Amino acid sequence: MVIKNIDKFNWTASSYIIRSNWVRIKNGFVWMPIPKNASTSIRQILGFRNTVKSDTIDLTKTKNFTIIREPIDRFVAGFIEGFYKRDANDFRYKAVLDMSIKKEAEMSNRLDELKSKNLTDEDNLVNYLNLISEYGFFEGHIMPQTKFIEYCIGDTPHELQDFINTKLNIFKIENLSKFYEFMGVNNMAVKNPTKGHLSSMKNKLLNFVYGNDGVLGEIKKIYVEDLKLYGSFDDNKLVI
Repeated sequence: MVIKNIDKFNWTASSYIIRSNWVRIKNGFVWMPIPKNASTSIRQILGFRNTVKSDTIDLTKTKNFTIIREPIDRFVAGFIEGFYKRDANDFRYKAVLDMSIKKEAEMSNRLDELKSKNLTDEDNLVNYLNLISEYGFFEGHIMPQTKFIEYCIGDTPHELQDFINTKLNIFKIENLSKFYEFMGVNNMAVKNPTKGHLSSMKNKLLNFVYGNDGVLGEIKKIYVEDLKLYGSFDDNKLVI
């Protein structure tokens, strides 16, 4: 397997990302959802179904929160979601990249071609990583978490780091006890779409990534800001 150097990452391709500043609201809470971070559970169990654009509300007067996840773990889960659970006619990356019809078809063909080769899961992950270096973040489940926060803020008069430091409650999915307290609920059965043989695959791929310095190093390069955010506090970060 050949790993492309992410130093040559196609940031131009990623600039086509549609900057969506939609957030979900309920009873004075503003949730900035990030895929693969308990989004389905929060939406369905806690009832965050109403969406608004962040520039239509005053974020200084709301309880703002988001859920983050260890970036390497999230990348592997996102890869499984985008590669193995993707239907042939499912252009979920269309919602992330403003692709032309030609590029959309090319991207779909590249993924279908990879799946048809019946490669090992490890080879598929490396090839998927190489596609990111070529196309940018073409699927929402692999988009950096910090980018989702940035896009959720949108055109509001807030500088990203200042907003994160002073106006955003951040909870790690690995420890949601403070989140339950923040929301005033006893518990929440977090749904895990990566289960059964996919769960075994995820554990196997995590062992592969952490046992391969080259692959791990390339993943860290593209999620450097996520790793910085995740490692900037020991547990959860509360501002109110």
